[in-house]
Amino acid sequence: MDSVSHQQVMGHLRDFIADSHPMAVPSAEAYAFANVANSNVRSLLEELLLNPTIEMRQRPSHEFRSAIVNIGAELATLPFGQIAASDELRLCAEAIEQLHLGSLIVDDIQDGSPVRRNGPSLHTRLGIPHALSIGNWLYFRALRSLEKLDLEPIRRQLLNEEWHEAMELAHFGQVMDLSVSMEQVPRNKLVDVCYHCALYKTGSITALAIGMGALVQGASPQRIRDIKKLGAALGVYLQQLNDIGNITGDFDNEKRFEDLLSLKPSFVWGLTLAQMGSASFERLILAARALPHTQLMDEWIDANALQSTAEQHAEKLFQIALDAFQEAYPAADLTRLKQLKDRIKSAYA
Repeated sequence: MDSVSHQQVMGHLRDFIADSHPMAVPSAEAYAFANVANSNVRSLLEELLLNPTIEMRQRPSHEFRSAIVNIGAELATLPFGQIAASDELRLCAEAIEQLHLGSLIVDDIQDGSPVRRNGPSLHTRLGIPHALSIGNWLYFRALRSLEKLDLEPIRRQLLNEEWHEAMELAHFGQVMDLSVSMEQVPRNKLVDVCYHCALYKTGSITALAIGMGALVQGASPQRIRDIKKLGAALGVYLQQLNDIGNITGDFDNEKRFEDLLSLKPSFVWGLTLAQMGSASFERLILAARALPHTQLMDEWIDANALQSTAEQHAEKLFQIALDAFQEAYPAADLTRLKQLKDRIKSAYA
C-alpha cells in the first residue's frame, strides 16, 4: 500500500485529465479519488468511473440547469448588490450537472434508450451494471462537490434539506413516469398525474438549481421559496417542450414516440384531455396503440394542430409564474430568466 499526499493526488489527476482530454476543464469529478492512496486502485477507478463521466460531459449539452444557478443568485440580489463568489456558484453548478448526468444515465437504463447527447447511451457501451454504478456514483459526487462550499451552519442545513427534498421529489416523478399507464389512470386524476410527473421529475431539479443560487447568495427563506417556484415552472416548461418534441420528432428523432409507445404520463396526454376533450383523447389512445405505424398518429397531430396548441399552453403556464413573481418582487429583473426560457424553446421546440 503506497502513501501519497493530497497535493500529489490532485496533481496526478490534473495531469491525467490534461493528457487524456486536452480541452477538458478539471471538474469536481477530478478530485473524486483523493482519498484513494493506492495508485493501482486509483488508476482502475479513474478508468471505470472518471473516464466515462468525462466522455459523457464532453458531449454536446445545453447545461441549462447550471445556468439557472447564476440566475438564482441574481434574483436573490438586491439592486446594486454584489453577486456571490463565482467559485461558490460554480460548485453549485457543477453539483447540479453531476446530479443531472447521473439521472440521465439511470433514466436511459430504465427507458431502454439507445442514444444520449448525439452518441450511444452509456449502458449500451458498458453494460447496465457498470453504467448504473456510474449513475449512482454521480449522485454522491454531487454531494461531495457541495461539501466545498463555505456556508454558515444554518445555510448548510438548509442546503442539505433542499437537496434531499429535490432528490425525493425527482424519484416520485420518475417512478410515476416508469410505472403508470395512461389507460389505467382514472380520467378525473389524469391531468394532475401528468402535470405532477413533470413537476417532480424535472421541475424539482430546476427548482433546486435556482434555489441553490439564491441560498448561496444569502436570500431569505421566503425569497428562496418564491425563486424556486420560478425554477420549477421553468423545469415544467422544459419538460413540456421535450414531450411535444418526442411526438413531433423535432429533436432526438431516434426516440420519437418513445413516451406514447409506453403510454407513460406526459404533457400531451393531460393537454389532450383538458383542452381537446375525451373524444380526442380516445383517438390519441388508438393512434398510440397503432405505433410504430404512424398514419393514425400523424393524422391526429395534424387535426389538433398539436405543436402550436401545446406550445401556446406551455407558454401561458410559464407566464403565470413570471407574473406572480414580478408582482411579489416588482424590482426584480427577469430578463436573464426569459432569455434562458427562449434558449430552451429554441433547443426543444
